[in-house]
Amino acid sequence: MSMERTLRTLWIVVGVLLLLVAVGTVSFHLLEGLDFFDSLYLTVTILSTVGFGDIVPETALGKVIYMGLVLTGVGVFGYAVSSIASIMAERSIFKLARGFFFLGGEGRLRNHVIVVGWNELSKAVCSELRVNGYNVVLVVERDEDAREASKAGYDALVGSPLEEATYRHVGVENARAVVLTEDDPSKNLMAILRIREIIGGRGSSSPAATI
Repeated sequence: MSMERTLRTLWIVVGVLLLLVAVGTVSFHLLEGLDFFDSLYLTVTILSTVGFGDIVPETALGKVIYMGLVLTGVGVFGYAVSSIASIMAERSIFKLARGFFFLGGEGRLRNHVIVVGWNELSKAVCSELRVNGYNVVLVVERDEDAREASKAGYDALVGSPLEEATYRHVGVENARAVVLTEDDPSKNLMAILRIREIIGGRGSSSPAATI
């Protein structure tokens, strides 16, 4: 599953979880006569499977709501927790956030040159481009490369050169050109395919050219 799809699914799950919290809180407040804090407390303990037992529903309808939250909410809560743990383990959110931090947002990315890779060749290319007045944005795979590029005065996104989402984040649709400097030729080839998937439908009107 791609990063974008994973995040989209996670947001949906979180939304459903918040809806269940709201439904449970309001229901226990109205049916059991609990104040909102105790109702929220009871709902959260049910969804998180903690179940201290210090507050329990007494009405029949309240017990139905309780069972409904157990059957539906526990699975949703568990999926949300496991998804967050998985994403954080892969450091995907960290990398995405770091990329936006370096770039300062996607809005200003127009007529820039995207350089993929961080090695001696890319350093020479970036230096030459900057001398000639081009706005350079780097795509690198390692955090340390992004930090080094940032210290050298370049914007850098940490991301896979093999994923379409990476090129969308660096605004390939509005780029003047893309320069591929990866040491592995197969990565450069796959990068070309990913870029063409994005700008291919725009025909000759697309400003980006791949080098």
